[in-house]
Amino acid sequence: MITFKTYQELDQYLKGHTDLCMTRRYLNNAIKDEASFLVKSSKEKGKEAKQKYTKQAQEDYLEEINEYLASDIQITAMSVMGYRRRIHSWAIAGSIKDYIKAQEA
Repeated sequence: MITFKTYQELDQYLKGHTDLCMTRRYLNNAIKDEASFLVKSSKEKGKEAKQKYTKQAQEDYLEEINEYLASDIQITAMSVMGYRRRIHSWAIAGSIKDYIKAQEA
């Protein structure tokens, strides 16, 4: 199964496939929400903090999406309730997997 080395590679992949435009939008919104959460939780403020935490959110999502793409990990209710990014990462990876399977059919 596919994995991505960088967030930019993931973004380009989603951008390059029209059927994944909603997935890309969902990822961008999730990153924005995560970065906002991290800024609010931090003592750092301003544009630099926003850029720093946006990059951190991108890297965190990239790692988790790759993890879900590389395996058939099933999520549980407790893992969703206890971890704010999990459901989003799983959904994005699932969308990519579904797209690849449809292309192979």
